[in-house]
Amino acid sequence: MAKRLIWEISDYTLNAMSVVDRLGEKVRFMMFTKVLFLLAMSVLVLALALGCSDDNNDSPAGPSNGDNNGDTLTADGVFAVLTVCRGALRLYQPPYLDTTMMFDVLSARFDSSVAPCTPYTPLQATGVNCNQYDLPWVASYSQYQYPQSAGTEFVQEGGTYVFTVTGSSAVPSMVDTIVFPDHSPCITSPLLGAVVSLSGFEVLWADSGSGEVYLSLISPDDSTDLTPGDTLGVNGVFDVTANDGSYSFSSSQLTSLASGEYLLILNHFNKEFISRPGYDSRSFIVGKVTSASLVSLQ
Repeated sequence: MAKRLIWEISDYTLNAMSVVDRLGEKVRFMMFTKVLFLLAMSVLVLALALGCSDDNNDSPAGPSNGDNNGDTLTADGVFAVLTVCRGALRLYQPPYLDTTMMFDVLSARFDSSVAPCTPYTPLQATGVNCNQYDLPWVASYSQYQYPQSAGTEFVQEGGTYVFTVTGSSAVPSMVDTIVFPDHSPCITSPLLGAVVSLSGFEVLWADSGSGEVYLSLISPDDSTDLTPGDTLGVNGVFDVTANDGSYSFSSSQLTSLASGEYLLILNHFNKEFISRPGYDSRSFIVGKVTSASLVSLQ
């Protein structure tokens, strides 16, 4: 339901852009910027929700999907996900806009079930802190999160982030650390709203570097487990490649896909499993960058 709602917001925003084009120049500039930022935010939120699949591909429990389907196993101890996340999206629409939109989020989730992507049976600690930031409990998300709403950029590339969990009767105390990636890859092509070919297309991103990136071309309703290099039925494709700034989807990868709108998601991350008393061994801490674009595959 959440995926569909966000997708409908994106669809509404794209339709609204055609109305903006018929307005006067000054009003058009103001409204276009607001409309595009609304679309960008909805795309990034959806990409972050779907992109959790990539984080969990090397889990002892195996790949996961964005709905927790088949993943809500009883945890051997508390299942925890601690995240330092940056969302990145390039906005380029001359003559109005040329910028890279970024926002950072710190979050912590605790569960009595193995639920890598969304809360299933959420638990509360007494408190959670990450470096100088206190993470308040956000009831609507069933997790600890700073800030409570997106919009700021504060995470340092290459920085060390220390999560301190003050325990409760349900959640043990612990301290764990992750290093955020030293680059923030951001998709520069295809851009938001671009038309790409079923015969294949190239993906480009800025701020490349060491390590790997996880690329997904996926529909918002996908509920299929992601396996590197495999197709996802009619819903998308997924692969892992070097973080060198470019990748080409081939016609053979796209052959099973129907024409339509897809999210193009890039994830780059450092991840460690949490090994602390009282915690399930599938718990993890991750520092990641998620970039996204909304494309039309034709």
